[in-house]
Amino acid sequence: MRLSTRSAAARCGPLQEMQALRLRTSKLDLLQPSGSFKLRGIGETVREAKQNGASCIVSSSGGNAGLAAAYAARACGLPCTVVLPTSTPALIRDRLAGYGAEVLVHGSVWDEADQHARKVVEEQRGAYVHPFDQESTWRGHASIVEELQSQLSAPPDAIVTCVGGGGLLMGILRGVEAAGWSKTRVLACETHGASCLAQSLQKGELVTLPAITSVAKSLGALRPSEAVFERCRQLPSSLFASEVFSDAQALAACLRLADEHRLVVEPACGAALAAVTESCESLRGMQKIVVEICGGAVVNSAQLSEWADQAAQRGLPASKDLLDQVAARLDTAARIQLPLQREMDLLILDRRVSERWRTAARQKRQSLDESVWKLQDLYQLAVDFSFYHLVLLIADLSSTIQEREEGFSAWLQTFLPSQATPYSIGELQGTLQATAHGLFPLLMVRRSANFLLQTSEPCLQPPADLAKPEDFQVRVVRLLAELSEALKAGSPLLEIGCHLAGVLQLRLAEGAEAGSRQPQHGEVLGASAGAEPKALPDAHGWPPETLRCGAEQLAHLGGGPPT
Repeated sequence: MRLSTRSAAARCGPLQEMQALRLRTSKLDLLQPSGSFKLRGIGETVREAKQNGASCIVSSSGGNAGLAAAYAARACGLPCTVVLPTSTPALIRDRLAGYGAEVLVHGSVWDEADQHARKVVEEQRGAYVHPFDQESTWRGHASIVEELQSQLSAPPDAIVTCVGGGGLLMGILRGVEAAGWSKTRVLACETHGASCLAQSLQKGELVTLPAITSVAKSLGALRPSEAVFERCRQLPSSLFASEVFSDAQALAACLRLADEHRLVVEPACGAALAAVTESCESLRGMQKIVVEICGGAVVNSAQLSEWADQAAQRGLPASKDLLDQVAARLDTAARIQLPLQREMDLLILDRRVSERWRTAARQKRQSLDESVWKLQDLYQLAVDFSFYHLVLLIADLSSTIQEREEGFSAWLQTFLPSQATPYSIGELQGTLQATAHGLFPLLMVRRSANFLLQTSEPCLQPPADLAKPEDFQVRVVRLLAELSEALKAGSPLLEIGCHLAGVLQLRLAEGAEAGSRQPQHGEVLGASAGAEPKALPDAHGWPPETLRCGAEQLAHLGGGPPT
């Protein structure tokens, strides 16, 4: 995606026609770097704050707004503090910390956290970033319509969006006005239990909800922005309408999107999707409809399971199986797709790797960012780039005998690749005087000694050019330790892998003691000089005593997982 015309951090959200939405056009802001549309407006607020000389950024949101503030602050080179209530999930705290933000926990609800955030602003002389009620934030959100002007051949009949406090809605309303789209209706959607704007409009005055009882917690403003409320009630029905849907309808729309397009969004976004899937009255007779798919950054598999139970209780019993499937896809993304993205990043950053591999990695890396891939596609990508430690994890998720056998062979490929890999000697730029590189390219040449971490940034420091036996020992023990955490309990893949790694390590140690020479491809280190190279035997054919000895030696030499 290209950069937005407004924020230095946000990107131009792509348009896509979707079968789940009856071929309506969707604006995919869930693909923004921070995971939601919030980066548009808050990115603009942070940019403006820096321009005005702010020394730091302070936010009080434990959701999409906080993530956007942290991401935008990092992009602008400013420190960021985010104050969260105690109810904020650990997932969000970890993600904020991953963006470099300082996380403070204060109070049990957002209002208490927000009050403390304002005190922090005064203490640090920073810039306060409100989740939705700021002029600069509205201006940034208006970039949605600016982009639509260049992406659409004609003005749409309607733009559908969800609404919480009203920042996104205000940005779209202003954008439509600036574009001169005098016949485009903006439809604001909420769910029962979070419909503060709809109730305010109905009563003709601002309404404060006693609590958010909807599953769509990210619509969780108890009271809409006064400016947004006044703007909406001034508009004629031809230009603005409000709809409220049930949690079951919102969840059903989310499920259709996930099932048909592998895009996972929050129930708050499902409120906007439901306007189309439920054929609401406000869109009757309209053909050119744009749906703002605002985000899914705070969705994880645990929440999906919780929503499945709630949906079953609220009149959508058939949704539980489908939600469980979506949860499984997210689990696959966390266990396989994120580590695979990290491997691609390491490849792209490593100038020693040949340009053809780096170019291929860039192309695939961009595709990995755009959606959750199917397991089979992830498997093929891992094989194509010889990331066999990830093939092991994929095999562990599979159930067929054939896939299990492929997993066993992946152990051999990890340590003794049978074909050219991105880290093979013949593929690397320059000369590496490393004894073990020919046998163990992934373990010895790859720039990071961590293999399955999902949140850490890629390590940019390469290992020493000379690969020593002890380096291999440390790395193989670390790989096994990480795999033992990632593989299912009692997985036969881990058991066989430990035996294989132990024997390989014994061979490496033997070769070092005997004064090893540069091994040839496919040769086991430790063969005596001048002797016929010994091919590594099939793991299934090794004597049990040899396997036990290898495992014992691995534990003895490694001394347990490195800290």
